Amino acid sequence: MHRFAQMGIVWLAVLLLVACAKPQYVLEEERPSLGEVKVRDGGSLRQVAMAAPTAPPGSFLRQTSDLLADQIMATFQSRGKGIRLLTAREDDFTALMVRPELLAAPQRFDLATTARLAGYQHLMQSQVMDARVFEQQKGIWWFRKPRYYMTVAFSLDVIDTFTAAKVLSRVVEETIRIDVNSYEAFRSGSQSLFGAMEKSVRGIGRRLAREAIDTIRDTHWKAAVIGIDDGMVTFAVGRTVGVRPGDRWAVFEGRRIVTGADGARFIVPGYRLGTVEVVAVDEAQTRARLLDDAAIQVGDFAVPLK
Repeated sequence: MHRFAQMGIVWLAVLLLVACAKPQYVLEEERPSLGEVKVRDGGSLRQVAMAAPTAPPGSFLRQTSDLLADQIMATFQSRGKGIRLLTAREDDFTALMVRPELLAAPQRFDLATTARLAGYQHLMQSQVMDARVFEQQKGIWWFRKPRYYMTVAFSLDVIDTFTAAKVLSRVVEETIRIDVNSYEAFRSGSQSLFGAMEKSVRGIGRRLAREAIDTIRDTHWKAAVIGIDDGMVTFAVGRTVGVRPGDRWAVFEGRRIVTGADGARFIVPGYRLGTVEVVAVDEAQTRARLLDDAAIQVGDFAVPLK
C-alpha cells in the first residue's frame, strides 16, 4: 500500500512538471497571404488568350458566333488598356487554344496550367449557345393576332489561369421581334435571320467585353515560376508585357490543389515564400535573383511589390 502511495506521488509530480513546463524556444514565422501584401498592379500587360469560336451548326449560328467574337475583340482593343488579347489570328497565338472544348471541367485545370506556364493570366471563350423562334398571340378579343420573335442565348467565360477557376461566367438572352416570313424561313431550316440580329449581337458583345475587362483588371497581375537554378528564378513573362530589370516581386506558393464535386481541380494560392529582384529580361522570359532563403518551386507565382 505504501509503495502504491509513493508511485502516486511520483506521477502527480510528473504531471505538475508537464503542466507548468514552458518551451524555451518558440519559432515564430510570419507568412502573409496574397491579400496582406501591397501589390503594384497596372505596370505590366495582362495577357489573355481567347479560344477560337466553336463551329455551331447552321449558317445563322456560325455568323452570329463570329460577329460576337469580333465585337468582343474590337471592344478589348478600344477599351482594354493594359490587356493584350491574343486570338488564333495572331502569329504568336499558342497552339493550346485551338481546342476550346478543353475549357470545360475537368480538362480546364490542365489547360490553365499550360497557359499559365506560357505566360497567360487569363483564358476566355465566347459562344452562341442557342437560337429559337416562337409565336405569341397579342391583343384582346377580335383584335388578337400572332406576333413572331427570335431568342438567341450568348455566353462568355473568363478563367484565371493561376487558380483554374472561372472568374466570370455570363449567359445573356436577347429577344427581338421578327416578321412572319423570317419566322417561317428559320423554321424551315434556312436560318437567314443574321441581319435582323446584327445590331443586338454587337451590343451584347460590347457589354460582355466590358464585364470581362473589369473582371480581369480586378485580379492581380501574376508571373508563373518555370525554373529554379542556383539562386535564380525564371518566370514565364518577358519584356513584351513590360517587365524591367530592378523590379521586385513577392513569390507565393501556387501548388495547393483542391478538387470540386464535379471532379474539377483548382489551385488555392498559398503563403508568401520570399522576394526576388528582376535582373534579366528577354522577349518571353524573366530571370530574377532570390533576395532571401526561400523554398520556391515550379508552379509558384509572383506579384510585383509596391
